[in-house]
Amino acid sequence: MEVIDSAFRVFLRIGCTLSEDDLRYIENALESFGPEGHLKVRKGPRGGFVKIDIGSNPRPEPLLEMVVRLGDGFARRLARSSRESAGRTVISIVQVIDEPDDPIQKGIAISPELVNWAAAAEASFDIDQSMYTDDDDE
Repeated sequence: MEVIDSAFRVFLRIGCTLSEDDLRYIENALESFGPEGHLKVRKGPRGGFVKIDIGSNPRPEPLLEMVVRLGDGFARRLARSSRESAGRTVISIVQVIDEPDDPIQKGIAISPELVNWAAAAEASFDIDQSMYTDDDDE
């Protein structure tokens, strides 16, 4: 499981082999995110895997807005690259709830803009939620 330092963390996971041109395009697009945006590329025996760390926040909405700000061109390029190498793109939302009664830690709103971006990227959503309670310590 990913270690996160805030209630929410968002990643884009791209399971395909990207060309050098596509990797440069992604790196240039991520420069606007500053030190928080990370690009990790792993190449295995069955192809490549790219993980883009969008960041962490007490709420997911600012992170999901950052995904949308990558733009339609970025989304379409991911879709094309995934299609060409029989891969897939996933918007991964990781949430750790450490205080079940805290209303700020409840709910994930997926905006229409994010749904449109995901459709353009031909991406799916993966939501991983973990809740820690006092019972977990026993």
